[in-house]
Amino acid sequence: MTPASRARIPSRDIPQADLLQDVVACARIVSKGAGSYQEIAVLLRKTDRQGRYYRRAAEILGLIQKTGTNQSRLTSFGSQLLALETGPQNIALAQRVSELAVFQKMLRALEKSRGHMDKDKLELLLRSETTLGTRQMRRRRLKTVLSWLSYLKLIKETEDRVFLRIYPKDIS
Repeated sequence: MTPASRARIPSRDIPQADLLQDVVACARIVSKGAGSYQEIAVLLRKTDRQGRYYRRAAEILGLIQKTGTNQSRLTSFGSQLLALETGPQNIALAQRVSELAVFQKMLRALEKSRGHMDKDKLELLLRSETTLGTRQMRRRRLKTVLSWLSYLKLIKETEDRVFLRIYPKDIS
């Protein structure tokens, strides 16, 4: 297979919601009956646009699923996750996040580079492995990906470098 013919990660499968804890809060909001991105946005104190980002991020994680044009419901995984205390919840989130293609690529690249990389090189990885068009878009999505990994304590960031702290053993 040539590099041009291999499948790239679609931009819609790369989250745009920077705060993973608010993605979980989105699932909690949906569990209480709010399903539209507008309701989610209001309850998260975000703009409508951000409400769409957080709803899509919760879908990417498998916490919620669409039931109509602008309606969502909690999944069984979402219910299980919300029932956990914070510590076990973060472990379950780390496992789920590490199963997503874009996070697998980042974690593997960090592991192969002896546990650290320049952010510019990670942005180049996004360029080659995803359908993200512009550099600005890649940088914004990289910020989100790194934010999630930092929140889960899988990486540590400096201004221009990323250091792998923990590599989840269950990544295939």
